[in-house]
Amino acid sequence: MAKIQAKSSSAVARLIFTEGERANTIFPLFLKQTLVGRIDSADLLLEDSTVSRLHAKLILEGKGEVYVEDLDSREGTWVNSVAVHGRVKLKDGDYIAFGDVVILFQAS
Repeated sequence: MAKIQAKSSSAVARLIFTEGERANTIFPLFLKQTLVGRIDSADLLLEDSTVSRLHAKLILEGKGEVYVEDLDSREGTWVNSVAVHGRVKLKDGDYIAFGDVVILFQAS
């Protein structure tokens, strides 16, 4: 189950679950860094065996720029089926895969 951040008018982007029991669940991004993983302290908690304890982080910079960075996860982080090495800038409509969990990125 994903932890859902409180909705905020300061969200610069959002993630939308597109499949499974969480389909259509929205996760707003407004923190400078959002940790993704299976560990309880993750901001975006993904309870899936293909997701590492600390899998990736989403970073907000500048005026609404959002980057994803893999944290040496076991199954990798992918943007539009391309493996993430280092930081990758996200664009509206990108699909991010954290292991087998695929989420739509939507810029505000």
